[in-house]
Amino acid sequence: MRYVDTASLTIPAGWRQRAERAAAKVKDEIEAGQEPTFPSLWSEHPLRDPLIAIIGQKCWYCETNVHGSNPDVDHYRPKKGPATAGTHSGYWWLAYKPDNYRIACKYCNSGGGEFEDGTRPAAKVALFPLLNESDRATTPSADLKLEKPVLLDPTDKNDHFLIDFSADGWPQRRSTAPLSALERAAGICRVEGSIEICRLDRDLLNEGRAGKMEEVTKAVKAIDAIAGTVPTASDHLEQMVRNWIDQRNLYSGAALSALRAHRYLPLIEKTFATELAADSPEAALAERTLAIIDVIYLMGVGVISPGALLTGNGPTGEVTAELLPDGRIRYGARPYASLDSAAKAATGAADTDGWIFWSTSYKGSLQQLSTLRNDQLSGNRLSTGSQQDAVDISVCKLSNTRDAATTAALEQIMALRQDCPG
Repeated sequence: MRYVDTASLTIPAGWRQRAERAAAKVKDEIEAGQEPTFPSLWSEHPLRDPLIAIIGQKCWYCETNVHGSNPDVDHYRPKKGPATAGTHSGYWWLAYKPDNYRIACKYCNSGGGEFEDGTRPAAKVALFPLLNESDRATTPSADLKLEKPVLLDPTDKNDHFLIDFSADGWPQRRSTAPLSALERAAGICRVEGSIEICRLDRDLLNEGRAGKMEEVTKAVKAIDAIAGTVPTASDHLEQMVRNWIDQRNLYSGAALSALRAHRYLPLIEKTFATELAADSPEAALAERTLAIIDVIYLMGVGVISPGALLTGNGPTGEVTAELLPDGRIRYGARPYASLDSAAKAATGAADTDGWIFWSTSYKGSLQQLSTLRNDQLSGNRLSTGSQQDAVDISVCKLSNTRDAATTAALEQIMALRQDCPG
C-alpha cells in the first residue's frame, strides 16, 4: 500500500450535478423509510478514469494490476449497512462523495469469482469494523474523524507507514510502528485486520511482491559492490530501483521495503537518501507530535503542571480547558490531541492558533502558552534545525526531569496522536 493523494482529482461538473441529484433521491428514500437505490455513477468513466490516473492501473489496497480488469470503485465506508455494525443502515450519505472512493481490484473488494457452491472468497464488500464501535457515525451530521477504522486507508498519509513486507512477500506490521492505545484496548492490530479484510496475503500477491523484492535486493547489492567503479552500470541500476519504488509501479511498497532493508549499506543510504527519508515513519511522527512534545516539555521542566487550568476568550466569553498528564487537552467532555484542535473546537474557527489562544497562570500572572514556550525553549532549540531535531532536543531535556506519568505519556505519544480528534 502506498499513500494516494487525491487532492489533484478533478470531478467533471456534469457528473457532479448528476451525483447530487442521485444523493438527494437516496436521502428522500431513507427519510421515507424505503430501501434506497443507488445508481452506480461511480463506475462511469468520467469519474473512474481520473481516479485511476492518480497512481495508475493498480489496486490502491494491494497494488496489483487492474489494467483491463474493469476495476471497482470501492466505497471505503460502505454505502449499505456495514457487516460488523448490526442495524447500521450504512453510510448512504457518502455514496456519491468522491473522497470516499478507492480504486480496488475485484479480489480486494468483492473476492473475485465464486466458489463451486456459489459463495465468494473473503473480501472487503461491506466490512468496515472500527476500533471504537461506540463512535460510529450514523447520520450525515456525525463527525467521521471520531471513527477509528480497522481497515488501513490508502488516502490517509499516515496509514501506509504501518505496513511492511517480509522477504518472501508476506504483509506484516512495520517493526517501528507500535500498536496505538486504541488497538491495544480493542485487541486488534489494524494491519492484521486489513490483511484479513482484503486478503492481502493471497498467494499471487505474495509471489509478486517477493519477486519484486528479490529484484531490488540484487540491484542494491550490485550497486554497493560496484561502488562507483562502473558509473554507467551503477547509474542504470539506480534508475531501475527508482522505477521499481515509484508509486505508480506494481508492488512498489514491497520494493521500497526491500530497499529499506538494505539502508545499512553506506552507499545505498547515500544514493537513495531522498527516497528513504520520505519513507521514514519517524519523520512523520516528528511532524505529528511536535505540539504534544512541546506541551510535555513544559510540564517536564515545571513551567506548567498536569491538571493546569487553561483559559481563552471564545465567541461568547471565557472558555476553560484542562491540561492532561499525557499532553492532551480536555475541553468539554472530550480530550483533544493538541492545543490547536482544542482551540478550534472552542472557537469554531479553523485558523485558531492554540498556543496564542490558551493562557495559564505562571508566577502569579496569566501568560499565553506561546510566551511560556518561547521563553523556555529558545535556548534549547536549533533555530534552523528540523522538526526531528526539535523533538529530539525536547525529549532529551525532558528525560532528566520527567515523572512516571510523563514517562508513560512519552511512550504512548504516537498512539495518542493517532487516536485523538484533531
